[in-house]
Amino acid sequence: MSVLLIDNNKHIAYKIGMTKAIELKTVAEIVRHYGRARDVAERFGQTVGNVNSWIRRKEIPPRYYLQHTAILERDGVSVSPEVWGQKAPTEAAE
Repeated sequence: MSVLLIDNNKHIAYKIGMTKAIELKTVAEIVRHYGRARDVAERFGQTVGNVNSWIRRKEIPPRYYLQHTAILERDGVSVSPEVWGQKAPTEAAE
């Protein structure tokens, strides 16, 4: 039997026992996952203007990396560090 839970903010639904994080690779995928730019802004404590800027640039400023990854982790979401302009560990070693 699987049980579906929805968090208090209704931003993410997940099944009890779910072990694999949802993997996202782009700002657009983050927005699609949470719904709309307004939903992302609310979840991450930003303005809609900031989120729209991230969408246009296809990158989130690196200064948000720690804050956002903590939120994403709680939501069961894994996002490529490249979204914040970071190089993936395998690329950095080359």
